[in-house]
Order: sequence, then structure tokens, then C-alpha cells
Amino acid sequence: MGQADLKCGPGRRLLVSRARGKDIAVYALALCTAALGTALFVTAFFPPKGGVEVWEGADDALPPAPARGGNERIIFMLVDAMRADFIYQKDSRFRFVNKKIRDGGALAFVTKAHPPTVTLPRLKAMIGGSIPGFLDVVSNLNSPELEEDNVITRAVAAGKKVTMFGDETWLRLFPNSFLRSDGTTAFFVLDTEIVDANVTRHVMPELEEQDWDMMILHYLGLDHAGHLGGVHTGLMARKQREMDLLVEQIHARLAAQAAAA
Repeated sequence: MGQADLKCGPGRRLLVSRARGKDIAVYALALCTAALGTALFVTAFFPPKGGVEVWEGADDALPPAPARGGNERIIFMLVDAMRADFIYQKDSRFRFVNKKIRDGGALAFVTKAHPPTVTLPRLKAMIGGSIPGFLDVVSNLNSPELEEDNVITRAVAAGKKVTMFGDETWLRLFPNSFLRSDGTTAFFVLDTEIVDANVTRHVMPELEEQDWDMMILHYLGLDHAGHLGGVHTGLMARKQREMDLLVEQIHARLAAQAAAA
């Protein structure tokens, strides 16, 4: 090969320029395709969620509630990570709850949870009726005050007094809504005892008080037991029996108060 063959003439430079231009076009097309795919994925998988506006006249459109006697109060007891099979399995540790279901003294139903199943999205779904989004997982670490329409805000606006004992997520969602409260942290998963004891110690004293209309109890110990060893452990069995006994004690106390009224 001669020295002249190594020189690049105008024709070769033109071919090189065309090749580079073609490569740049392919790269640009690939980048545009990736960007478009990412945008479609984010829009579909993480849809923007707007708050549900409160319609001030909504209550006026409903028929009047029937008059009822007595001092009716609501206890909303939430056991974190409570699975349906814990109730329905053959060797269920929830003996009292199962007895009330069989006797017709309790209604049982199973709900299907949309992902993500961390605390904040599930609470928003239960009290606000909205389907949570995956971006709520980020907010779960530092929950902002809830501005969407929900039963707690409605109750407080109607003059109802609400107390809360348990997962501190409630305090971040409703910083100025509770008559009394005591929050527990959800992130120390090694604790399965104190985290529940700090809730239970308020139950019986609060049942003697007559200044509240709704009491929220949010227990985390069963969830922590599941994280530590799964569902087939002595710790999990003990936590299930503990929750069942607590339901029985609350029921017995309320029944005694109703009989004495």
C-alpha cells in the first residue's frame, strides 16, 4: 500500500461526515424514545393526585339521621398488618372475635388493599376513600397535614371530640384535631411490647371519660412481630392473642357501661 493510499480525500471525508451524522441521528432518536417512554411510565405509574374538594353543601343533600338515644361513641381500633387469615384460619388465636362473628354480634368482611401498603397510603384510603398513589411512599417518611376530605376532619368540624393513641402518623396528618393523643414511632421494629403498651395504658382510663366521641387506637406490635420472624412464630401468636384479649376487654367494659346506663 502506497503513501498516497493513506491520504483521505474529499470523498472519504464526505463518507465519514455522513456516517457521523447518521450515528448522531440514531443517538438522538434513542434518547427521545427513552425520554418518551420514561414520561409515559411516570405518568401512568405515578399519576398526579389532587385532593378531593370538600363540598360544603354535601351534608344538606343527605336525609336527616334518625334520632338515637344514649351516648354513642366510636372506637376505631386498627391493628397494623392484620391479615384476614389471622381471623379465618382454623387455629385462629382470635377466639373472642370469632365467637362474636359466629353469634352474630360482629360483622366480618375482607378488604383488598391497593399498593403501596405502607401506613400513610392505607390511612388515607380508609379515612378519605381515595386510592393511594406510589408517590405516597415518599410522604410516608414525613407525612404532611392531610388536606383531602376525610371523616376525621368532618367529625371535628361537626363538633365531635376525637382522641388518638398509637402510630404518630395520625399526629402528622391531623396536628390540631385531637382532644388528647399519645403517638408511638413505627420505625423501631425491634420493639413489639412497649409500642403497644403505650397504647393500651390509655384504653381503660379513656373509656371512663365522657368527653370524647371517637377514639382511635393504632397498634404496631403485630406488624413488628411479622417483620422480625414472620407469621409462624411464638411471638406472632402471642401478639394475636393479646389483640383478641384487648377487644374482649373493651367489649366487656362497654357492655357494662351500657347496662349501667
